[in-house]
Order: sequence, then C-alpha cells, then structure tokens
Amino acid sequence: MSKAEFRLDLSAFGRVRREMVVPVVEAGARIVREEVVSAMEDAPPRTGREYLVPGTQTPYTASAPGEPPAIREGTYRNSWKETPAVEVGDTVVAAAYTDLRTEDGAHLIGEILEFGAGRIAPRPHVRPAIDAAVPKIRQLVEEVSA
Repeated sequence: MSKAEFRLDLSAFGRVRREMVVPVVEAGARIVREEVVSAMEDAPPRTGREYLVPGTQTPYTASAPGEPPAIREGTYRNSWKETPAVEVGDTVVAAAYTDLRTEDGAHLIGEILEFGAGRIAPRPHVRPAIDAAVPKIRQLVEEVSA
C-alpha cells in the first residue's frame, strides 16, 4: 500500500464549518504520514538478518517478516508525503503516500514492504499506522465539530 487516503464527507459532518474541512482533512493525511514514519522509527529493535552496510564495517540488523521495515538510510521513510486536500463533490480528500519505486521502476516499494512479493515476506507498517491514526483523526474531527 503506497497511499492512504483520508476523506471527509461534507454532508456527514454538517456541524463542521466548511472552511475548517480542508485543514482537518489535510491534518488527517499528515497524522497518517506521521504514524507510518513512526511505525518504522519507533519500532522495537529489529530481529532480522544481521549484515554489514555495503562498503562499510558498520553492522546492521534488518527487519524480520512481520516487523515494520528497518531504517538504514531513511530513503523510504523520507519518501512519505501528504497531498493537499481536494474537494470532489461533497467529499474532501487528502492522502499520505509514497511513490518510491524499485530501481527498474516497475514496482512500488511501499506495496512490496506492506504485502510482500516473491521471496520478500510482508513488513506491515501502513495498515497498523492507519489503525493508530484513526482515533487521533476522530478526536480532531470532534474538536472541530464542537
């Protein structure tokens, strides 16, 4: 999964002032992005294979299947961004996403990490991040609705 959308239906949140919907949706996408990054940064120590970082004598422990991806250089972690909110009919949409691809450009790295591919077992981090973001987003919507 390389994209996590956050949508707010204007008719479902009638109490939210219309001018507040766009900032709330953009904040929701930002919360999701922060949770994805946090899932990688704040994970317990990795238990995967140990090896040396190429070209150095620095040891590195990779993530094991089922753990969030380990951070070696931060390229994948830093590739997560948010879109600005866009009105589509009665819905306002923003997303947290990464468009980072494999070297040949054929596959999204986020999807490979989240779901696995070939010999690579899944390293779920987006779905758990969304689960962690939902209560924070609900609280934000409730604060604005009050």
